[in-house]
Amino acid sequence: MKQRFVTRTALMMVSGALLSATMPILPSHFDTTMTAQAATVIPYSTFTADFTALQTAVNMAGHKVQSEIGASFYADLKAEPEDAYSNYLGSFSDAIETFRNDVYDDYDYDEDGDMYLTTDFAPDWAALSSLYQQFKDRFSKAEQTQLASMYAAVVNEDDPDTITDNAYDFAQELSDAVVAWGADVTLAQPQSTDSQVTTTKTTTKTGSSTTNTNTKTVTTTAKKGTITQLKAHRTASKKSVKVTGTVKASKSANYARIKTYKGYRYAKLNRKHQFSKTIYAPKAKVVKVVAGHYAHGHFTAKTSTKTVHVK
Repeated sequence: MKQRFVTRTALMMVSGALLSATMPILPSHFDTTMTAQAATVIPYSTFTADFTALQTAVNMAGHKVQSEIGASFYADLKAEPEDAYSNYLGSFSDAIETFRNDVYDDYDYDEDGDMYLTTDFAPDWAALSSLYQQFKDRFSKAEQTQLASMYAAVVNEDDPDTITDNAYDFAQELSDAVVAWGADVTLAQPQSTDSQVTTTKTTTKTGSSTTNTNTKTVTTTAKKGTITQLKAHRTASKKSVKVTGTVKASKSANYARIKTYKGYRYAKLNRKHQFSKTIYAPKAKVVKVVAGHYAHGHFTAKTSTKTVHVK
């Protein structure tokens, strides 16, 4: 069986074309002594571009990746974009780690016992590389150098065993870098869809003169629902958390989706739009809840996300 061997030393100098991009050679890894500073607000369009880049990467990848990152994953990512750059399940980091595991497994043995790369490695690596190109310019110069070196250690290697090992390490480093970058940014909310402004131009002729009048019409649409009376209490065993609340939303809302560090759990709403769910999460300190419509593996949010601290 193939064994994991992880190294964080400098692997080699960059050489050759790396997806037609020039990679700078700089010092290594994160500067952990940086002082804390206020998070930078990034536009919602950044999330939209990253979301599209992930879809493109998945479409490039092999069948296994496509079976693991699909409609349900995308729905979770779009439902809570504020967590997209964290290490939560259903985040960009989570997606990159899916690629990490798959490129590591893209090998087999021939009749002579020699290892070779399977046909899935090339598309999986190309897809992972495209995500690298999407994110790399946001990282510190030191991190860019680390990733460039680790990338080169894959593309300039001939041994299949070493290639898949190095690809695994590179993907893990990329995932960690996205999370580190995400910790210092805040995603701006998308432009409100609660109302729409329409401008109508009216032309009036009086004798030889012409008058143009612009009229603005504001059309108000239904606002999202809310979650009230949200509570999260640790049970007597101290190992589980009981989450309860009431949802004020459209009639189509039928489930509350509850997130802890353990991932997602769903609680069905009763006739009064109340929910209750006990979740095994010994280390949970914060619970996030969003209510919406769940059917056929697809969840559509009908409220904004609400956060409560576990008591």
